[in-house]
Amino acid sequence: MSSLSLSAVFDTFDEVNYLAYDSHMQENTQKLSVVDVLAESLKLAGAEAVFGIPSYVGFGIINALDKSGFTLELNTHEQNAAHMAEGYYYATGKLPILSVAIGPGVTNAVTGIANAFVESVPMIVLVARAADAYIGKNEYHANSGIGRTLDEKQLFQSCTKAQYYLDNPAQSPELIRQAIYTALSGRPGPVVISVPPALQKELVDWPSWLENNGTFALSQSIVSEKDLKSITVLFERSQKPLIILGSEVQHADRRQLERLLGNNCLYITSYGAKGKVPALGNYFGTVWYSNSQDIVELVKESDLVLAIGEHFTHFTVRPITDELRNKNVIQISTYPEEIGRAVTISMGVVGDVSDFISRFSPSKRSWLFSGISNKLNPEDSETLAVLQMLPEIMPDDTVFFGDVGNAGYASITDLVLTSNQEYYTTGKFGVCGYSIPAAIGYSYGNKKRPVASIIGDLSLAMNMQEISNVVKFGTTNTFFVFNNQTPANITEDQLEIAGKEIQSSIGNIDYQLFAQSVGIEYVHVNGSENMREICAGINFSSGSRIVEITIPQTDTPLI
Repeated sequence: MSSLSLSAVFDTFDEVNYLAYDSHMQENTQKLSVVDVLAESLKLAGAEAVFGIPSYVGFGIINALDKSGFTLELNTHEQNAAHMAEGYYYATGKLPILSVAIGPGVTNAVTGIANAFVESVPMIVLVARAADAYIGKNEYHANSGIGRTLDEKQLFQSCTKAQYYLDNPAQSPELIRQAIYTALSGRPGPVVISVPPALQKELVDWPSWLENNGTFALSQSIVSEKDLKSITVLFERSQKPLIILGSEVQHADRRQLERLLGNNCLYITSYGAKGKVPALGNYFGTVWYSNSQDIVELVKESDLVLAIGEHFTHFTVRPITDELRNKNVIQISTYPEEIGRAVTISMGVVGDVSDFISRFSPSKRSWLFSGISNKLNPEDSETLAVLQMLPEIMPDDTVFFGDVGNAGYASITDLVLTSNQEYYTTGKFGVCGYSIPAAIGYSYGNKKRPVASIIGDLSLAMNMQEISNVVKFGTTNTFFVFNNQTPANITEDQLEIAGKEIQSSIGNIDYQLFAQSVGIEYVHVNGSENMREICAGINFSSGSRIVEITIPQTDTPLI
């Protein structure tokens, strides 16, 4: 994440934008169309970029956003647009906007919206809507759920925080404001705003609604002094404390993390915190779906586990679940619903994780773990050997995105980052092809840093069409494609369950021809054999490329 934290977004949105605008406009109320109010409200929230594929009934909205100075980017698929918006948020901290067409545009986008939802990424989803005259008549793209039509609202119910379907012009400004507040406040997430064609040009008072209702606070609760003292006492009394850092720490100040972790006990991360915290000498690696026995032994030997911003989902911490049942676990989370949800804890505290990290200053509690350090063994597979090289080959400020598949999953535990490198992955929703548009979105938001995707051949085939946009966007993306011409995970599952391969061939895509067709560089390497030699001549800080890495079909990294 960039230096702009979520709390900074809140401060900017509330105190600077809304209060300043309110003061300026109190005596200058004017009439604006509903779509102009939407555009101005999003601008006040700090939003700047729109991703997606707009619909013919939504061009009134797009036109208003264009007039207000928004950057509008056309994607090749709505799912990719949502992933790109997520990557853009990671790079900038700014509220991303997704624009989707009615009908298949909605269904295409749901996977990307759902990933943003489970990863707590704020997003405004602008959904076009058929004219009221067509509702209930089985008309083209009339997604009302009436008759043989898609129930759009029900579809969004489980993957968004809220949906705002505007019907009354006078109420629209306040509902738009509520939608933005809902996306950013509490546990952030996607929120739908839908404006029918007939409402888009309706005139409403602006900003009289703002004067009448004032502003709202978007602050997080903080850990009380009493709880902070209790945690400090328990931590200092323990002989072998262990810190587990989860996804919520991505918004913490890195200097505060270095202060805390540099002076205290051993620590590990789950996938959501990988690359977001400094890898100091007492860092023991990332716990994941399957893992080295060393981390299990580390948890077993500890006498106190302090979980900061960690949600303990089974998918991410399964290797240590049994050991946690017998431990004193203190869990700190910004979100009340996560406290004690997945594991039994001895103490749970709700409060802003970033604030807690800045205030938690126990005395040094180092201890010597009897196990060996969690190092990968490149002799286990070619995939692991290549992963070991990537952080050394890439610039020190590279941002990595891991995809679904053997290479992507192995990167969660075995990609040992340098101090300034960062890492993101699709996490518990597990979207194949995620790392392509998300990485492009990050580079679009921050063009000063090189961005690299770690992806298998099947995942690349799912979303490779978005690569055609990197030249237009002017991004710096490298796509490391681990190619063994087979979906390794699927093959392994077939062999385990059926005892044979049923269907595991995806053919051989000509990546060189594809790279040439979209105007980017192509590089081929034979696994780890000539990886360093060939990559030494590449300027990874400029331009985009596909690096095809030939991996044996029998290669199965231990993930």
